[in-house]
Amino acid sequence: MIRTFYFVVTCVLIVLTSGTVFAQQNLAGTLLEQGRYWRAQGDSVREAETWNKLLLARPGDADALYGLANIAIKAGRLGEAKAYLQKLASAHPGSRLVEQLEQDIVLGTGGRSAILEEARLLAASGELQQALPKYREAVEGGQPVGDVGREYYAYLGYTDQGLQEAIDGLRRLEKKMPDDPQVSLALARHLARNEATRLDGIRRLSRLAERRDIGSDAAESWRDALVWLGPPRPEARPLFEEYLKKNPDDADIRQQLAKGQAMTKITVQASKPDPLRLRTDAAMKTLEGGDLSVAEAEFKAVLAKRPNDSEALGGLGVIRLKQENWEQARELLSRARKGNPRAWQASLRVAEYWLLMQKAEALRQASDFNGARKLLKQARALAPNEGASDAMEADMLLEEGQLVMAESLYRRVLAARPADIGALRGLVGALAQQGRAAEAQALIAAAPPDAAETASGQSGLRAAYALGLAKAANRMGDPARAHAALEEALQNDPSNVWIRLELAGSYMRSNQEQEARSLIDGVLKNDPDDPRALYASATLYSRGNHFQAALDTLARIPPGYETRAVSALRLSMTQQQLLKQADALRRQGHDIEAMAYLAQLQESAAESPEILGAVAQAYADMGQSSRALSVLRSMRPGGVTQSADASLLYAGILLRTGQDAEAAAVMRQLESMSLSGSQREGLGELKAVYSVRQAESLRERGDLVAAYDVIAPVLARYPDNVDAMAALARMYAAAGRNEEALELYKKVLAVQPGSAQLHLSAALLAQELNDTRYAATEADIAVELAPDQVEILAGAARIYRAQGKNGRAVSLLKRAVAQQEKGAKPPTGAPLPAGHANPFAGEQRRSPYPLPSGR
Repeated sequence: MIRTFYFVVTCVLIVLTSGTVFAQQNLAGTLLEQGRYWRAQGDSVREAETWNKLLLARPGDADALYGLANIAIKAGRLGEAKAYLQKLASAHPGSRLVEQLEQDIVLGTGGRSAILEEARLLAASGELQQALPKYREAVEGGQPVGDVGREYYAYLGYTDQGLQEAIDGLRRLEKKMPDDPQVSLALARHLARNEATRLDGIRRLSRLAERRDIGSDAAESWRDALVWLGPPRPEARPLFEEYLKKNPDDADIRQQLAKGQAMTKITVQASKPDPLRLRTDAAMKTLEGGDLSVAEAEFKAVLAKRPNDSEALGGLGVIRLKQENWEQARELLSRARKGNPRAWQASLRVAEYWLLMQKAEALRQASDFNGARKLLKQARALAPNEGASDAMEADMLLEEGQLVMAESLYRRVLAARPADIGALRGLVGALAQQGRAAEAQALIAAAPPDAAETASGQSGLRAAYALGLAKAANRMGDPARAHAALEEALQNDPSNVWIRLELAGSYMRSNQEQEARSLIDGVLKNDPDDPRALYASATLYSRGNHFQAALDTLARIPPGYETRAVSALRLSMTQQQLLKQADALRRQGHDIEAMAYLAQLQESAAESPEILGAVAQAYADMGQSSRALSVLRSMRPGGVTQSADASLLYAGILLRTGQDAEAAAVMRQLESMSLSGSQREGLGELKAVYSVRQAESLRERGDLVAAYDVIAPVLARYPDNVDAMAALARMYAAAGRNEEALELYKKVLAVQPGSAQLHLSAALLAQELNDTRYAATEADIAVELAPDQVEILAGAARIYRAQGKNGRAVSLLKRAVAQQEKGAKPPTGAPLPAGHANPFAGEQRRSPYPLPSGR
């Protein structure tokens, strides 16, 4: 009896529990329908209430997050919409709604919805050539998705050369929106218009004609497609017969079928085989077997007799594709397509795609992300389903520090191509930079352990994780931690030349050039002809200003490995050598000859921000500030920068010439731009220069408290910054704390012993402290370093007079007066290089100068 009781209770509980689950599912489904209903009615208040209820019933629901984001976009709350986007991408990384919401946010920005409406009006009036660019402008050049994507590709298919791209785009949309009949109908119509896919398109239209919602439109297109086909060949006749079963009274189509049947003839025409064609056919089989050298010889032999043979040109083009010589592959396949478009069009598109990718990678390596993105856009148009362009876009986002967007794009690439190791490494790096160690380690643990020794397995992923930690540490101003992470990355992937170059750069920043060189030289010792190691070695030489050594190293790279990056570095080093000659002439007092060199460089380096910046700095060294700024303003037409590098150089020259207000404006503009890691570091160094300058100004006004508040962040991030330390020493001196000031000067002089002004400042402080021997020593060094500078001579004279050495003091004063009468220029000097309690708290305070944010 008791057992029976328990059995009954258990059954009741099971039924109740199941009922609860079903009820929750039914509730969620009901709420989803209600939310869509209120959206269609335009009632955003009730729609939002419904989506919030759905999130309570089913936390993280994709439709609810998307719906709330759309409400925020319509209300102009883009920040809120982006927050929902992050939640959606995190909870549903592979969902099509992530892409859709990204596009919706773009359309809600900067009047882009108005641009979209203009595009729709132009398209509706048949102005497709004007409408399609507007569609692309509305979505910022990205791949359109959703209804906008369907409209765009539907119209694109009716333009010259646009049909294949339209088909590719609609195929991509159909995979993500399989239940959208309008997408299926647009795709079927374009497939039916394309000769290669016409029969497939007609079959699709016949199936769609049976639907209630779009059946009539599909049936009309079905008939049109049969008419386009003309009298059918045998393989197309079943399509006509199927149509006539459902439309037996269509006399025109029946007559068309009969005409095709009457025209069918089997003709066997004996023809003598073409010996050259037999040779190319055999060479193609050899190529398929993997013997590239034999196949190439055969194709070239045919071309020697028939220079424009499409099969030989195409076969040779395929060989170049396999060798990844994209430039030659495109040239050969372009010629092959002229003789046989259908056979070689697809291979040509592959060559064009990877050539664009190669050029984009060169621009990315040069930190020209805008230029790279323009090429990636062209590449996506050629092959929308190829993930390499998206992976490179994610790499650039990662370099710019846009970690959430990079992560989302990496996940999208991996959703389509799970075996893409490059995207997996990028995702691991993005997670590492965000401090999400557990997720990154889980991805590493899931990698194939049998590939642990290679860059594609766990070892390579651990290296990517360590690189991510290094970048995060650099961004936080922790070079020691970054260096340690780079060493860990190298331990996990010792054959990776680029990790070695990153670590070598860390050594260079610590003035350990020998250690830096050993990292690259070790690779070249084992393989002296490794083109990647030679390029890395030349790059390292360039960073140490060893320009001729860089050129000599580049000369050792075999011609077949001459990439755009190699050519760009060679040009840069040649120009740097000319700059060196101009600088030597300037130092010898031959300013006119030096300026002739600079003018020549300025003309030849119009596309090189780095060289133009060096030319501008050389002009500044000669006291030609207006010329220096003129060079850089040419790179900023209308005050708008053409590149972040140009703006960084411009701000540096402005600081050097004392135009701090304009420099601050340029730096604020830079902060709003997408910067690479090295560019952001350069901006940090410029802000340090600016902060030191403002701290000095506040000190001169007597506000030591505010001056220290301005300079403290600089000292925290750059503890060895000589100019910041010297400025702090002057603050201590102004506060009457001469012992502490002198100790700081001694530390600074240990790092920068070549500054006459620093030696004189230390001497003056020592004299006030009655350390006459040290004061005299430092004064002598200052005079020796700057024997013609009036300020140095006069300052040293004051020290000697205070010590009773009047003869020496008088001699120095006479030299100072003589120099002043000559009209000697003040020293231009070198440009300034880039949480503790305030030691001056309680003293006079004023508001500091306005600084760029993030100082």
